[in-house]
Amino acid sequence: MSSSEDTPLIPNNNGSEKLKKTSLFGFTPKPIMMIMIVVCDRMLGQDYAKFNNNTSTAIKPPKFTSCSSNTQVSGEATWWKMVFQLASSIPGMLTLPLIGLISDRYGRKLAFLFPAFGSLIQFLITIFVLVKKTSLWFLFLANFFHGLLGSLMVLEAISFAYIVDVTTSSPTNLFGQVEALMFLSFMFGPVLGGALVRLGNGVLLPYVVAAVISLFELFYIILILPESIHSKKSSKQQPQKPEQNSLLNEDEQTSTPSNVNKITLYNLCKNAKVELKSNLKVLLGRERRQYFTALKFKWDSLDLGQYILIIAVTRVIYMVVVLPVLIKVGNKYYADDELKNVKYQLNLSRCAILFHVISYIFNAFAANSYQFYLIGLVDGFQSIAMPLLRGLLSSSTSPKDQGKLFASVALFQQIVGIFTPIIFSNLFRLTNKEFPGAIFLASSGFFLLGFLLSLGIDSLKLRSFKEENIIVADELVNEFVEVME
Repeated sequence: MSSSEDTPLIPNNNGSEKLKKTSLFGFTPKPIMMIMIVVCDRMLGQDYAKFNNNTSTAIKPPKFTSCSSNTQVSGEATWWKMVFQLASSIPGMLTLPLIGLISDRYGRKLAFLFPAFGSLIQFLITIFVLVKKTSLWFLFLANFFHGLLGSLMVLEAISFAYIVDVTTSSPTNLFGQVEALMFLSFMFGPVLGGALVRLGNGVLLPYVVAAVISLFELFYIILILPESIHSKKSSKQQPQKPEQNSLLNEDEQTSTPSNVNKITLYNLCKNAKVELKSNLKVLLGRERRQYFTALKFKWDSLDLGQYILIIAVTRVIYMVVVLPVLIKVGNKYYADDELKNVKYQLNLSRCAILFHVISYIFNAFAANSYQFYLIGLVDGFQSIAMPLLRGLLSSSTSPKDQGKLFASVALFQQIVGIFTPIIFSNLFRLTNKEFPGAIFLASSGFFLLGFLLSLGIDSLKLRSFKEENIIVADELVNEFVEVME
């Protein structure tokens, strides 16, 4: 079960009424777990006659408990999900840089259209498969088009670039609010999807609803969504102030290249590399909770949706309440030392990642649903890491290149996303009979690696620069465009 994020457009502080009244909402319930187990059950021959004798336009699932308790069915389901994720990730890796470049050169609105079209195509092909009961390879085709047009990665990257366009305040708190609103979408998506599965006695209805919502989202982008790329004044070449490198010591100032703040492919990739190192939690955290809970606790789609709903509320509280308080503490105690404030925020991110490592270890040995819920509630603290890191990256990058920045970060996510389903899906297939919690132990190991790598990040490279202190050389921008093209 999953849903696309809720992406609000943060009001511009310059008083633009048009932007203040605008919001972009994407919400698509997709009962992935249910459809996979149902279709795999059909492939393995269980209740096959029921499918052939069913004249309804919807596939009626067999008894869910019998499917979820069958380790062969669960293993086959994870294999197909791995195939679908690869079908989406590999083409997405190729198109992400291009769409990021398009967003900076031609506007965010055009870039938003790619994932919107991709989602609509994916849902329409899936509906065709459900109605005609054709081969699962058609779903491979659906995911291929979804990835080729950007998928959720592009929607997320362009959304964060849009936020930077329309606000002049510090982005960290805003990113936290947006992450919280994304979780609100994830809260209601699984619950709604699971309820629609039961209401329609099959998995067709949720996809029809998702397709209709995606169609409305597409019309909204075309007809209502304002362009944001001109909502801020363009960065102009201004003399570099002497205090710009005040955070560096004397030796570092003499050894720093003169074009350290200019926009180059190296600097963009360096920023993305920082996030890759310090937040493997996000890159490798595509959890397999749906199969684990179905196999061990006999949860169905609605049960999982209710769990996600409660956990998401907890994470929203961490991001909307706890994160702003922690940022205020840093601003209060390190108001005169920006470098220490940056180090403070990096250390908060590291603590959140380490917290996640410990939580995953406990998840692996959870004996009942109560323990699983309790661990999830405590684990909500890890959700503050991503907004902190996004804020640090965004504040150290030119406003003209926010699209490229977030696209490059998403590209790293997509690359790792290619290997993630291969590792975890096959691990679950190998261990689901003896120890299904092995996927959580493996995840904790990856997150621990991310924590250790984050210790090597140089916080000096993440210091914040004011917009007027950033020199953007046209020659270097043109060079970057040529490389990207």
